[in-house]
Amino acid sequence: MLKENMRFWDKHPCGLHDKDWTQKLLLNLREERYAEYFWLKSFVNFEKWSGKKVLEIGCGMGLDSSTFSELDAKVVCLDLSRNSLQIAKETVKGDLVCASANTMGNLFRDKFDLIYTFGVLHHIPDIQSVINQIYDLLKNRGEVVAMLYNRGSITYWKMILIDGLLRKQFFKGKTVDELLKFAEWGSSESLKPYATCYTVKEVKALFSKFRHVQVEVHGLTPFDIPFLKMSNESVRFLESKVGWFLMVKGYK
Repeated sequence: MLKENMRFWDKHPCGLHDKDWTQKLLLNLREERYAEYFWLKSFVNFEKWSGKKVLEIGCGMGLDSSTFSELDAKVVCLDLSRNSLQIAKETVKGDLVCASANTMGNLFRDKFDLIYTFGVLHHIPDIQSVINQIYDLLKNRGEVVAMLYNRGSITYWKMILIDGLLRKQFFKGKTVDELLKFAEWGSSESLKPYATCYTVKEVKALFSKFRHVQVEVHGLTPFDIPFLKMSNESVRFLESKVGWFLMVKGYK
C-alpha cells in the first residue's frame, strides 16, 4: 500500500496537472487554490505561525508550506514523493524530508507548534497511529490542523450513484472503498492510492486525545454545482451541509 501511494504521488504531484512546472506556475496555482478555497486562510490563520515551528505532513508541491515560509515560519515539509519535494523546493524555504508519516515519530527530536496536513490522512490505512504520533510531536498547547474526506458529502454520494450504480461498478464486485481510490486526479486501474472517508463523529473519535476539537465541513467544487453562480456566502452554506472536506482543528 505504501509503495503504491508513493508511486502514484511521484507520478501525479497533488494539484499539478502540468509537467512543465515553474516557480511562477506554482505561485499562480497557489492563488487559484486560495480563490477556490476562500475559507482556508482564515481557518489555518497562516500569520499566527510566524516565527513558529510548523510541520506539514504530505506537503505535495508545497503550496501551503510556501505560504507558511513566506510569513517566516520555521517549516519542515514531509512527503513520500521525492518528485513532489523537488517541486516544493522552488517556493518553500525550509527543511524537506522524504519519508512516510508512519515513521515520523522516529524522525524528529524537536517538537512543533503546529502540525498541518491537508488531504493526506485519509490515504493512510493506519491513520490512528499517525494521529497519535502527531499528538506526541506537538509542543504543549500546540495545534493540529487537518483535512479529511467527508463520507456525508455530495462527492461521496455522487460516486455511489454514478460510478457504483449507473456505471454498474457495484455489480462488477467493486466496493465503495475501491471506488474511492479513483477519487484523485490521475488514478487508473494500474495506479491508484489508498483512500477512505470519515464522518464527523469518526473524526472526533480519531482526534479524541486533543482538546477542544473543532470540525467544519467545507469544500464544494465547480463539479458539484456546475450550473450555479453563487456568492461565497451561499457556497459556504451549501458546503457546510454537503462539502467534501472535514477541516479539523485541535490542541494538545
